[in-house]
Amino acid sequence: MDYSDLKNKTIFDFTDDPDVINLITFEIDREKYLSNTTIGRRYFDFDTLADLIHNSVLEREAANLLASLCNFTLGYSDLKNKTIFDFTDDPDVIESIIGNEPREEHIARLTPRFRYYDLAELAEITNNQELADAAEEQLAPLCRVRTGLE
Repeated sequence: MDYSDLKNKTIFDFTDDPDVINLITFEIDREKYLSNTTIGRRYFDFDTLADLIHNSVLEREAANLLASLCNFTLGYSDLKNKTIFDFTDDPDVIESIIGNEPREEHIARLTPRFRYYDLAELAEITNNQELADAAEEQLAPLCRVRTGLE
């Protein structure tokens, strides 16, 4: 099966099992689903499908699709001053990390711990080990509780 060019494919290209399709689309009519599906949404659907059918190739290609919605060319230095919004403006990617919280409110409450969690989640869903390592190195130490017993 060809998993290339997922930007131009949907779950219907990989399965016709009505139970699987209904589970992913929440039983929305096919035409309505297709007309309202963003690339970011396709990632989550492909990832769910990969889990359901135990397909690691599709899972990896779905992560690559999501990574294509992000701008990782900024580099990973100074992550304590960056947020997920520096790497993507895709609403599906952002919603998967922060839910429906407004951007301004989310930024206002960012602590080093939440910044780390956000960037670690972005790294995980985009399969970006370089970002995960940089977040761990730069931000995780800021999250550790100081006990005075060290």
